[in-house]
Amino acid sequence: SSRRRHTRYISVTGVQTCALPIYEAPVITYQSSSSNVCEGQSMTLSVSASGTSPLTYQWYKNGTVITSANGSTYVINSVTTTNAGTYKCKVTNTCGSATSSDIVLTVKTSPAISSQPSSQTVCSGSSASFSVTATGSSPITYQWYNDSTSISGATSSTYLITSTTAANSGSYYCMVSNQCGTIQSAIRSLTDRKSTRLNSSHTDISRMPSSA
Repeated sequence: SSRRRHTRYISVTGVQTCALPIYEAPVITYQSSSSNVCEGQSMTLSVSASGTSPLTYQWYKNGTVITSANGSTYVINSVTTTNAGTYKCKVTNTCGSATSSDIVLTVKTSPAISSQPSSQTVCSGSSASFSVTATGSSPITYQWYNDSTSISGATSSTYLITSTTAANSGSYYCMVSNQCGTIQSAIRSLTDRKSTRLNSSHTDISRMPSSA
């Protein structure tokens, strides 16, 4: 910040006129807003202040001094969940100090799949379902695919086929997304097995005479 002062002139009869500088305490003129950031991204917090130089800066997280955070900006190169918290900056000079309002940093995490779907073999007319379990910051969205084609309406963590046919056979997977990214589940197969029955032309072996 540039040096700012008011000058007051005093004149006394028979005495040379002199100027007395008046220095100003710091005033916060700008600060970063609270924000959400995804894990792994960079984040810069900053303040601007007026007042007579030199101005010194000290950043705090949750009320604790951040060592070496002594500039008007504080940079986190790769955010992790441990960086979540409430930040503020105190600006000081010889006339006093000013502290920014709280800057809340919320860290969001990318989706991760903790339970994968399973391949299935079912008889025609039976039900079949695929499920995933995912972690990560909400909201999490789901989209199921059959042989690389998105399935209309299949947007929950479980995809249910109430009555399978041969047309349902194929490969299935789910794309899981949130504001920080997208991850694909493992690809699993559905095999539709036709039911087999004995028809009337088959010989009923229970009625065949037994050999002596």
